Amino acid sequence: MIQLSEMSQSIFVIFLIVILGYLLGAVSVKGIALRTSAVFIVALLIGGISEKYKNSIFDVEIPIIVQNLGLVLFITSVGIMAGKNFFSSIKKYFVSYVLTGAVCVLSGSIVCVILINCTGVETSLAVGLLSGALTSTPGYSAAQEVYSGTELLLKNVAVGHAIEYPFGVLAVVIFVQLFPRILHADIEYERSQLILSQNEKRIVHCGKKIEPFGILSFSFSIVFGIVLGNINIPMKGGVVFSLGMTGGPLIVALLVGGIKSINGIIDVRCNEKFLEVVREIGLILFLISAGYDGGSAFVEVAKKYGFILVIYGGVMTIIPLLLAYLFSRYVLKMALLNNLGAITGGMTSTPALGTLVNVAGTSDVSSAYASTYPVALILVVLSCQIIALFF
Repeated sequence: MIQLSEMSQSIFVIFLIVILGYLLGAVSVKGIALRTSAVFIVALLIGGISEKYKNSIFDVEIPIIVQNLGLVLFITSVGIMAGKNFFSSIKKYFVSYVLTGAVCVLSGSIVCVILINCTGVETSLAVGLLSGALTSTPGYSAAQEVYSGTELLLKNVAVGHAIEYPFGVLAVVIFVQLFPRILHADIEYERSQLILSQNEKRIVHCGKKIEPFGILSFSFSIVFGIVLGNINIPMKGGVVFSLGMTGGPLIVALLVGGIKSINGIIDVRCNEKFLEVVREIGLILFLISAGYDGGSAFVEVAKKYGFILVIYGGVMTIIPLLLAYLFSRYVLKMALLNNLGAITGGMTSTPALGTLVNVAGTSDVSSAYASTYPVALILVVLSCQIIALFF
């Protein structure tokens, strides 16, 4: 009889999720496929099974480092890949990206306030739903800071976030695939429009390559990104704001991605294929950990509160998506892929960016995400704090 150790069992479950997730992701319904994001669904299901059937082979502990490592690997590779076009893109679309991010967060926040006043849902629970609907861990952390010292309210925030986060992830993932099909968009044409928004390519004479993949530059981005992300900025009520494990590495990676060489002597560019592989591995690790934890929490929350909270949170996700898309398309006149890239940033949705890269067939859409994400990150943190303090 095979007896797995605790560590072996955890590794077994992680890679079983990968296998089942990729098989599910390959299934296409009318051209819509979840692809890598299907890993998240499988992780949710297995997480739910582990909660219901304790001591089964699925009942394991996935260390938080798996999620954090996956997140930093994904966001750093995305940042470096987007860096070469980031500054030209943000120069042209900066105001549009800021406004798109603001529409996403502020419309969700308005729905949250209406929900509090019209349905009687407790503020702490509604704020948790908002952070989950916008898939924002920093927003969730900010709300927890406001309610620190009050165990019941802290639990409400956690419950709201846990029940809505899975829907928030899947809604944006499906949205970025569905809308191009609804519009019968010519992706090749849209990709050319996206490329036209970038700087013309220049011939750059680079120096010696220290190692072939760019692991040194990649590691540099992570180290200094984590340092930047952990700089705390004091805010009202004793709450502190930081860029965290996403914002810090993303900003440093964008800067590194825009550099070709140091004084023309040392080539610091990263190999594109290496970045693509690391991006995929990072996304998988992040989705497995977030999905597994969310699945186990979802079962408990659904038993206690039913599915009405999912509906409330779903409204907080769907309305910002639709409003941001319509505003960007008809008011800002943004190209489709720039529009969708900005929406993934405005919804702070890492999994949706991974899906959009596959849909677009180019990592250039990451520039829109990277330009919008920091704005949305700050706004969602402030929104969660303001609603928690004043409503």
